[in-house]
Amino acid sequence: MGRYLSKNHPAQMFLMLWRHHNLIFQLIKRDILMRYRGSFAGVLWLILAPLLMLGLYTLVFSVFMRIQWPGVTNNLMYSLLIYVGLIILNFFSECMNRSPIMIVSNANFVKKVVFPIEVFPWVIIGTTLFHAMINTLILVAFSFFLLGKINITILLLPFLFLPLIFFTLGLSWFLCSAGVYIRDIAHLMAFLLQIVMYLSPVFYSISMLPEMFQKILLLNPLTFIIEQARGLVIFGTFPQWTTLSVFFVMSMCVAYIGFLGFQKTKDGFADVL
Repeated sequence: MGRYLSKNHPAQMFLMLWRHHNLIFQLIKRDILMRYRGSFAGVLWLILAPLLMLGLYTLVFSVFMRIQWPGVTNNLMYSLLIYVGLIILNFFSECMNRSPIMIVSNANFVKKVVFPIEVFPWVIIGTTLFHAMINTLILVAFSFFLLGKINITILLLPFLFLPLIFFTLGLSWFLCSAGVYIRDIAHLMAFLLQIVMYLSPVFYSISMLPEMFQKILLLNPLTFIIEQARGLVIFGTFPQWTTLSVFFVMSMCVAYIGFLGFQKTKDGFADVL
């Protein structure tokens, strides 16, 4: 079916995923294994890293700082609330950090005429999503330890992640392309992501802020996802389906715009590299 569609057709975003799924899987696998190759613990860091991060935030915020969260009396719950936000923030941040250098780092593939370089953003998403899934499993276990139960609403997490994935994918396509022509973007992203972190309700609840600042934070798409994820995992509340649907439509538009920009600029990559 893809052969009858133009290369810029929206359906191509998904057809390439099906057409090159074996290649994408192998690149994701290579990406994950290379990250831990040569380390003493190897792939055990997949579990050790999030456990250490969770332990650190539990120690700092619930033992030393004892920060209060609206409606939460258990200090250990604060670390759980932070961990939910960190999973989402880290997923987004890692994708944004890697995207500007992805094409440049794989210049040898770009110069191969038959290689579908447009799959690289999917590889970034797949690798980062794999780590997010490991973190989510640890989150579920820690949630059961603290709450003594697992809220059934946690099964709705994929519906929450889906629009975030496409939103991030669109930005990734854009940054992969822009990073080839403007190398400074890779350095700029570190600064921009620091701003995103402070403007995302990871270490605090949005309800703790004055109303004016709440409106500003709601302009950040991560704010909605983080707040809704906490509701699903910790408080057992259902997501705001109407807002989630709007975000999904918006994320698909962002994905297509990013894909379109990538398709229109990729022919010049080899000349620049």
